[in-house]
Amino acid sequence: MIRTFIATDFPRILEIYTLSKLDELRFEAVEFEFLPLEKDAKRLSALRESDIYVYEDETILGYGAMFQQEIRALFVCPSARGEGVGKSILEFLLTKISGQAKLFVAKSNWPAIKFYQKVGFETTTEFTAEYNGTPVQAIEMVCSNKKC
Repeated sequence: MIRTFIATDFPRILEIYTLSKLDELRFEAVEFEFLPLEKDAKRLSALRESDIYVYEDETILGYGAMFQQEIRALFVCPSARGEGVGKSILEFLLTKISGQAKLFVAKSNWPAIKFYQKVGFETTTEFTAEYNGTPVQAIEMVCSNKKC
């Protein structure tokens, strides 16, 4: 079940982020030092101004966050991957977005890129972002089909 985030969900959100964040950078040539979400002012601020939804099945297995047309976060607990949790969250977020949805992803994160492409997202721009002070190539993707 997907539901709106409540304040008591925050510790589980932090846990899922901790278990998952470096996965999106695992294909980079450099090794990144993990920065906990609660210490990452930029990402925490972006999350707090977003609409957050959690996927719960006895416990929270994943979450997604959106702000206007941007999907800002989609994280799934590693033990729940491959079970449709991420797809369910993404499809739910897309129903909440009016207009063309967009998101940003590390250019090297080919599993996530393929996942988004299956839904209809296409790469529009490439740019240099940073994580914990280390540069990382990223791409913007927008949803190009009518589902979005």
